[in-house]
Amino acid sequence: MRQTGSTAPAKIDGYHKPAAGAGAGQEGGNAGSGVVTFFMREYEHVDHGYSETIHKAQGVKVDWAHVLALDHMDRHAAYVALTRHRDEVALHWSAEALANRAGLERVLGRERLKDTSRQL
Repeated sequence: MRQTGSTAPAKIDGYHKPAAGAGAGQEGGNAGSGVVTFFMREYEHVDHGYSETIHKAQGVKVDWAHVLALDHMDRHAAYVALTRHRDEVALHWSAEALANRAGLERVLGRERLKDTSRQL
């Protein structure tokens, strides 16, 4: 799996809690330490977000929704996922999983019977 981005130790409100066995936490700056410091007062406008499965979100309304399209989805799952918002929805997909927009349209447009359905 290809990894993008990077990670760094973080301090919240100037306090860094190191991994177990790495010594005591420190307060203060982080110049040259490779530690990123976040101060909550600078993020008062940020609200909490929650992640749920499509099935758990059925019947729920939210102001904004972000949907990650995956190759196991079909038109029914896409409908539920893309109708949970009041104001705005953003659809995201991975080129590794769906190749391109045509792959996205093929996956989200397919009709499948439920796994529990049987034709007699």
